[in-house]
Amino acid sequence: MRNVVCDLHIGGVNELKNYKSMVDCVLAGDIFDLKNCRKEDNKVLTRVAKEKALSFGKRYIRGNHDYVVNDNDYFIEDGIVYAHGWLEMWDNTKIYEWQNKTFNGTGVFGRTRAKLIDFGRSVQQKPHESFYVKAFLKLRNEKCHTYVCGHKHYKEKIECKQDGLRVVVLPRGFHKGSDI
Repeated sequence: MRNVVCDLHIGGVNELKNYKSMVDCVLAGDIFDLKNCRKEDNKVLTRVAKEKALSFGKRYIRGNHDYVVNDNDYFIEDGIVYAHGWLEMWDNTKIYEWQNKTFNGTGVFGRTRAKLIDFGRSVQQKPHESFYVKAFLKLRNEKCHTYVCGHKHYKEKIECKQDGLRVVVLPRGFHKGSDI
């Protein structure tokens, strides 16, 4: 299994040093926070994110905060589906509203929200059952055995097994393939 980096939410040009060491891994979405970064940083961050996406090719999976960098929703290799997880965790209406900047759910856009997510989930909530249904369906459709994603910023890895299939939700940061 490959090393995975997810949910760094690099949101300023002064934070760009954080991504320089990412090599030969899967970038599983929200590496850059193009939704909540300062307007003056957006152009530079978008350019750098798109360059990173080009250099990583299919191994850069877009998340809900950097979905403009490419159209890769999944990377599949050796029976493993790598994803960001937002497409399985959200319903289609919320995805559409988010992409069209009309989402007004419980979250609040802006730097305040971006700072809150840095701390990880204070309450360890497991993903909703509908997420697992979608993730296991994806595995069956792709004839794979493991689904790996991030998105929720949990403080620890969450794992669910069913009929020889495995779904893993990773916390933010860098993860060695051997530890997943």
